[in-house]
Amino acid sequence: MDLDVIVSDVKKKKTLRALDPFFVKKLILEYFDKNKKVVRILESHPKFQKSKEYKTMLKHLRRVLHEVYGIFNVSKRSLAELDAHLKKTKHLDAKALDIHARILQSHKSTQERFPSYAPFYVSLFRVTGKPKTILDLACGLNPLSFPWMRLDEVTYYAYELSPDDASFIQSYFDIMKKYSGLRGRAFSADLLKAPMLPSCDVCFLFKALDSLESLRKGISLDLITLIDAKFIVVSFPTRSISGKKRLKERFWFLKIVDDLGYSYKTIELENEIFYVVVK
Repeated sequence: MDLDVIVSDVKKKKTLRALDPFFVKKLILEYFDKNKKVVRILESHPKFQKSKEYKTMLKHLRRVLHEVYGIFNVSKRSLAELDAHLKKTKHLDAKALDIHARILQSHKSTQERFPSYAPFYVSLFRVTGKPKTILDLACGLNPLSFPWMRLDEVTYYAYELSPDDASFIQSYFDIMKKYSGLRGRAFSADLLKAPMLPSCDVCFLFKALDSLESLRKGISLDLITLIDAKFIVVSFPTRSISGKKRLKERFWFLKIVDDLGYSYKTIELENEIFYVVVK
């Protein structure tokens, strides 16, 4: 069974063609993890794409992705609203923060993290100091948490696989540079191919390594070695998607850090643990 074939089949729907292949793969792997019987059936089927289980899976994945894509369109409309509002007020007032909050809460990862953003950044920057440069890999919507960082000025490099997502983040940076100390550039890049990355004070790798490891074992060591940063902040979810199951600590990651001779400190939120690695 080839993941790329499944991704291609999922994206045959015209409305899904622009979606990030990496995100689709991640969703497929999550489906397989929860439906191991389906995996066994598909692996043993001579023509798995013709099977009832495969068609049921495609229907489920497409429904979920339609919901995700709808959220993305809502975020684009909210970003346009932010731009129009800031053109009038020229500064980040309560309504501007409310629009930021609405966008952040449209995505599961940033929605879970949102109530803790302000105290989290206080705890983080107490360890790292206030950064002048931030590198955010597999960033999602996290760059929009900038107002809660309470940084006067920062240069922010954001990386996403999807060109559409990178374009969205760049639009946000372009809006914010007129009214804040945020100077950002967003890039589309495949982290599995070890892209050239700018040096920085702090690098964020939030909830990314589990998925990357599932696609290429050993990529975490390559990335940790490649990243030129004083601090690398790696996070993992501590609970399953349903929230009912407590996930095991990532001892494999801690072994990488230990083998490289790096130290780390931890910050834990309700559903996420952060390892602040000192390079």
